[in-house]
Amino acid sequence: MASVALKNLCKKFGQTSVVKDVNVEIGDGEFLVFVGPSGCGKTTTLRMVVGLESLSEGEIHIGNRLVNNLPPGDRDVAMVFSKLCSLFSYDREQKFRICIEGKRVS
Repeated sequence: MASVALKNLCKKFGQTSVVKDVNVEIGDGEFLVFVGPSGCGKTTTLRMVVGLESLSEGEIHIGNRLVNNLPPGDRDVAMVFSKLCSLFSYDREQKFRICIEGKRVS
């Protein structure tokens, strides 16, 4: 694993800012969960980290490497999408437990 640092990360679609000035440092081996309401920028932020979405401003560092302009395949990271409709019957604590314990839900 490697550390990840997001520095002043921003994403705009036209004049609309959808991710504003995100600053996060995730140490090697640490676990981080993005939580928030629909449309707050969680997925867009993760898509920028893995290289599926361009960023408007800021820097993304994986390990000691600036990866802003690297294609997804050269970043050596991955992203897993959850099947939201299968989790509606769970409360917040149960959803976190599923993620942390790696239980299979389908």
